[in-house]
Amino acid sequence: MPQIDLDSVRLAFLVSGSATWTGDDSVHEKTVPYSIIAQPTTGAYEITYAGRSERIDTGDAFFAPPNTPLHITHRMHAGQFSARWVHLTFSIFDGLDLFSLYESPMRLTGANAKRMGELIERLLRPSPDGILARLTDTASCIANAWPIAELVCSVSTPRRDADEVLRRTERLAPLLAYVRQNLGSPLTVPDLADRAYMSPSGFYAYFKQHLGSTPLAYVKRMRLDEAAYQLTRTDLSLDH
Repeated sequence: MPQIDLDSVRLAFLVSGSATWTGDDSVHEKTVPYSIIAQPTTGAYEITYAGRSERIDTGDAFFAPPNTPLHITHRMHAGQFSARWVHLTFSIFDGLDLFSLYESPMRLTGANAKRMGELIERLLRPSPDGILARLTDTASCIANAWPIAELVCSVSTPRRDADEVLRRTERLAPLLAYVRQNLGSPLTVPDLADRAYMSPSGFYAYFKQHLGSTPLAYVKRMRLDEAAYQLTRTDLSLDH
C-alpha cells in the first residue's frame, strides 16, 4: 500500500446546517460535488440514486456520494419536516475523494445513525464573534468532521481495487495539487505533461487510464466543483 503522509489527506469542503419546513411533500433533484449526510428529525426522506432507493425515517440518516444525480423526496409529518445535515469532501492527494475508495451504505440506522446525528449536531453551534474566536471555532469544526469520516468508513466496505487506485493517484499527486492551485489559469495538456515529466501522448494515455477522464475533462470538472463550492460558501451569484 502506498505511503500516506499526514498532508496527503485533507478536509477540502465542509458545510453543515439544519432547518424546518412546513407544507406539503416536496421533491428535490440535484447533483453536487461533495458527499451529503443528512438525518430527518421530523418526517422522512425518500432517496434514489444509482438505481437504488431507500426510505430514511426519523432518526435514521442517509449518505450520498459526490457527483451523483439525486432524487430526494421530503415526506412531511403532520405538515412539517425538519432535518440536520453535513456536506463534506475529504481529498486524498488533491485528486481522489476518500469515500470513493469504499462501497458505502445509503442508509444508516440504530446506533450508527444516532452517533451520526450527534456528530452533525456538534457542527451546528452558532458562529462566535471575533476573529480569534471564529478561527478557534473553525479548528473545532474541522476536528469534529474527522469522526464523521471515520464513522462512514467503518460502516462501509473497502473497494477491492482501493490500494491500486491509491498507487495510481499518488503518481500524479504533485500534478493534481498544481491543477487545484491554478484553476484560474490556462492549463494545457503539454504543460501538464511537462510537469508530470512525461510526453504529451504518454501523459494523456496514463491520465485517462488511471483517473478515468482526459486531463482537460478533469480540469473542467475541478473548475465546476470549485464554482459549486464557492456558491455554497459565499453570497456570490452565477454572474460573478
